[in-house]
Amino acid sequence: MDAREWILGQDSEQKVIFQALDRVDRETETEIFRLSTDAVWRSDSQTTCLAWIARKNLNRIIDQGSLIQPYTSSALMAEALAVREALSQAVNKDWQNLRLASDSQTLIRLINKKIVNNEIYGILQDISILSQFLLCNL
Repeated sequence: MDAREWILGQDSEQKVIFQALDRVDRETETEIFRLSTDAVWRSDSQTTCLAWIARKNLNRIIDQGSLIQPYTSSALMAEALAVREALSQAVNKDWQNLRLASDSQTLIRLINKKIVNNEIYGILQDISILSQFLLCNL
């Protein structure tokens, strides 16, 4: 059985909640990982800096990271790449019960409403697949 068949056989309930940063509630539960992402895009060089930070136990920082991504075509793509990288890190670390926040309301709307966007279609597919491995709210 390949990964796609396994995912399709799983519970179809969305386990990832995507939220805009200005709508994130203060978490009182200690078992929820809060993962925040951000990106800076430079149009002149088509370069992006992606960043993420993970918190648990009432905002104790447990992980953070950043990377430079060349050949990025827009700010929306930059934000989507940041979310994808953060989710990839969470999957690699086997985090569960994840709430992910982004300051890109456009991206959050595309993810939550499953709206097709040709510019970032592949990245949105990656985000969807990664989120199925986690109990995650974005």
